[in-house]
Amino acid sequence: MVETGALRSLAHAREELAHARAHAFFALAAGQPRARDGAIPILVYNPHPYPLDAVIDCEFQLPDISIEETFVDIAVYHGRRRLPAQVEHEATNLNAEWRKRIVFRARLQPSQMTRFDCVPQPRPAASTAAPPDPAAAPRARHVAARSNDTVVRINSVTGLLDYWETSGRAVLAGPVHFAIYDDNDDPWGMAGRALGGAQCGAFRLMTPAQAARFAGVAAHRLPPVRIIEDGPVRTVVEALLCFRSSQMCVRYILNKQSAELGIHCRVHWNEPHLLLRAVFPTRLRRAAYCGQTVFGIQELPANNDEAVAQRWTALCDSQHAWAVTWCTDSGYGSRCKDGVVALTLLRSPAYAGHPIGARPVTPQDRFTPRIDTGVREFSIWAQAGPLRARMRAVELDALRHNEAPVALAFSPPGGGTPVPPFILLTSRAVRITATKLSADGRALIVRVFEPRGRACRAALRLPAFGITIPLALAPFEVKTFRIQPDTCEYAEVSMLEEPLPPGA
Repeated sequence: MVETGALRSLAHAREELAHARAHAFFALAAGQPRARDGAIPILVYNPHPYPLDAVIDCEFQLPDISIEETFVDIAVYHGRRRLPAQVEHEATNLNAEWRKRIVFRARLQPSQMTRFDCVPQPRPAASTAAPPDPAAAPRARHVAARSNDTVVRINSVTGLLDYWETSGRAVLAGPVHFAIYDDNDDPWGMAGRALGGAQCGAFRLMTPAQAARFAGVAAHRLPPVRIIEDGPVRTVVEALLCFRSSQMCVRYILNKQSAELGIHCRVHWNEPHLLLRAVFPTRLRRAAYCGQTVFGIQELPANNDEAVAQRWTALCDSQHAWAVTWCTDSGYGSRCKDGVVALTLLRSPAYAGHPIGARPVTPQDRFTPRIDTGVREFSIWAQAGPLRARMRAVELDALRHNEAPVALAFSPPGGGTPVPPFILLTSRAVRITATKLSADGRALIVRVFEPRGRACRAALRLPAFGITIPLALAPFEVKTFRIQPDTCEYAEVSMLEEPLPPGA
């Protein structure tokens, strides 16, 4: 009942925010010219104060539906420059050319709209690549994908990622797998910090018959490991796994222009008092384990105790100047020992299950609902590389995924005045953690933070108001500024928005 009430309140807040964001998006689209004939504009707003390289994933409707034997390819332009792009399967299942999903890589301007134009290009279906044959099993033992300096191989027999190389260096000491651990009905972990007991199993690859039933295809057999999308932007490999009464669809995503490896898990979870982790056995056996915390970086235990971090964790091997980092969009628990990092995805204890001595936690004469059963989704983005470069980049990686640019296919009416960038930073080493009205509603509050643990200098700019604030930040320092846009005045204040004492 408590969960239902909390979700209801959160849903109301999200609806209010969706309306506010829509109003803001269309206001920020002012000054965009009308679409030229035959083009479908996509507008992307980058909320961050620096340029961003991102993979944009957006859907839109073609002007007319076509049930002819044709395929409509999409060319994406930024101005006159054509960008690498690929058409992927859209969210709908209308077997005709109407709804389209386009994926492209682009550089976004800071704190403002960037416009792209999509041009449909109809082609005969025979001229396009044939869709995969559901009855055809992969001939090779591995399904391989590669980018400029990264190679991954997914084992066709196990469905697991068992090889990952970047910059000529192998990252893994064993396959990435999804392990199951004994657990209990205590949702608070009152027994100690080592969450979960011994490993009691793992997700394994479905048989072709199981894969066909789970995927819902018409054929009786479906290879459980397949490449489902491939183009100039990324390769997506799908593997279908199972454990007892649970199933998992894992999609491995390798971007062609970066070293980032994405793993998206859709788990149909139905296992009471068990725990699920994504386990990454790396070669960094003597590395330190750390993660993002509030306004800082915290060293995490490396003895298999459950650790808590925010948006990212990292294994840092100072001896070999190498690091592996993980960003996530949900879930904050993990554990580490001897270079093996296990990200905690799910556990299913009882609601408000309180251990009291030797008494049973739940009634033993009836069904008891469990936390987190049902369909759950997780995204993990992993990268490896030289230590200093990786630790400089991981904070922005986490921002890029958790505060992603907003993309919308929108045909502007034309007119209006172009909106300049709102807020800019001259250094990626500084993060803005708040931009809001002051508590008294009379000024703008901007809070900045140095997230890497290194002193830095930068400038904070508000071009629309002609304001530039020089910044000198100590390692992990937080500063808050009260800005009067009408007078172009600013002053540093406390986090409670109170004036600082003289000499502070």
